[in-house]
Amino acid sequence: MRTVEQALHPHHCYWHPNLETGLSCSHCHKAICSNCMVQAHVGIRCKECGKSAPMPTYQVKPSHYLKSAATAIGLTFFGSILWWFLSQLLLLVLPNAIAFLLTSLLIIPFGFISGDLISRSVNRKRGTLLASIAGATVATTFVIGLQLPGLFISPFYGVLATLAAIFLAIQPLRK
Repeated sequence: MRTVEQALHPHHCYWHPNLETGLSCSHCHKAICSNCMVQAHVGIRCKECGKSAPMPTYQVKPSHYLKSAATAIGLTFFGSILWWFLSQLLLLVLPNAIAFLLTSLLIIPFGFISGDLISRSVNRKRGTLLASIAGATVATTFVIGLQLPGLFISPFYGVLATLAAIFLAIQPLRK
């Protein structure tokens, strides 16, 4: 709401002297027009006072990459062994065709869990490289799983399931 003083003596924008305005920076109190204002969490600011800082979620430090890589390595080896173990259990209790299909699909929840655990390990930070680490975790687990003796999967469903798992792994970490 404009005061009587502002109505009688209009201010001109600090950066655009030919524009009248009733707005001012909540920090330095310079008159600003609607083109120069920046919406801040404490009101409107001028271009100088309202410089935006990157969100902390996207400020990833080298230590975050190390934590995510260490988590990814652990998940890869643990996931490969667990995948092999569960496939052996499925082969014991189910017919071979169904066991092969279900073994192929077991990587999908692994992708979801991997993305979530890597995200938690870096305090929910986000970034392209972090998402790549999560996707590589799932892909590497798939490749290692193929090398394990006795782990039989359906090639078509195995690749589709791995792509779905990679998608799920990168979601919590992508920008």
